[in-house]
Amino acid sequence: MSVGAFLGIFAVMFLLELPDKTMVATIVMSTRARPSSIVLGASAGFMVQMAIAVSAGGLISLLPAKPKDAIIAVLFLGGAATCCSSRDERSRKRVSARRRASTRHAAA
Repeated sequence: MSVGAFLGIFAVMFLLELPDKTMVATIVMSTRARPSSIVLGASAGFMVQMAIAVSAGGLISLLPAKPKDAIIAVLFLGGAATCCSSRDERSRKRVSARRRASTRHAAA
């Protein structure tokens, strides 16, 4: 990969990913520190994150196609199962809270 392509991809990913969790952390930190420190810290953290992601992607690309596809499928299915189970738990908590609230109103 050429340096120009890398910098172009990095710039696009930087703009797309920065508002994610980094934005929340930056806003919280900006109440306590100088702006220049915040910008440098957020940028450094993002660069480390991207370096880890690129390194992991490079290592994964060295695997043969079939085992790589199997690993990726298991990871996606695990993520989907986690999302579904946490959603069910949140739903149960909401229903339980509604029942408690309706019971309090009925008793009053």
